[in-house]
Amino acid sequence: MIEQYREAKIALDRDQFLELREALLAFSADSWTFLRDRELDFSPGGTSVLFAYRNGNLPNADLSLAWYDGQASIGNIVPEHLGQLTMAEYNALLVDFHRQRLAPAAQALGLQLNLTADQRHLTDWISAAATRQLQNFSNLANKGSGASHPLDRRRWLDFIIAVHQEGARLPQEVLQKWLVGELHWSETIAADLTADFGNAIELLERYDESR
Repeated sequence: MIEQYREAKIALDRDQFLELREALLAFSADSWTFLRDRELDFSPGGTSVLFAYRNGNLPNADLSLAWYDGQASIGNIVPEHLGQLTMAEYNALLVDFHRQRLAPAAQALGLQLNLTADQRHLTDWISAAATRQLQNFSNLANKGSGASHPLDRRRWLDFIIAVHQEGARLPQEVLQKWLVGELHWSETIAADLTADFGNAIELLERYDESR
């Protein structure tokens, strides 16, 4: 499985977002304080509401819930002081805000809230058949030489062709994470394979365009 930053999104218009803002403030949450003096208004393009997490079990951080173009989403979560949150800390803060304020407010207004998972499988991007081809390549290949052996190269190219033929959009960073985290390739060779994948997909797409 691939770890990812979680997202919370709600489809709604601007007036509904303003109602959601008021509903958010109506729910008491000791750890989450409304930052009234830092609220941003991008009228008529969008607007946002900001909260601060303080004095809890998680790192102190600021969170923005922004509305733009028919959707409200948690735009960013940043630490109170200089530094960077880990993915686990970011996700924990998002889930805590979702539990204490966002979910109750959305439910009170009858809004449908989408909270993404913290992990995804490769089949969220490509078919199970293409995933098996990648697994087959990985099982049989020499992990010290990538796809340099003719038979390994053939299996690797078969995987790339399968992804292209099904019209899937597999981000290169996702492929690289899968190669390292699930298939146990080294960072260096996984990066080389990922770059090769990107170049091959670009070539196949350009070939299709030229036909």
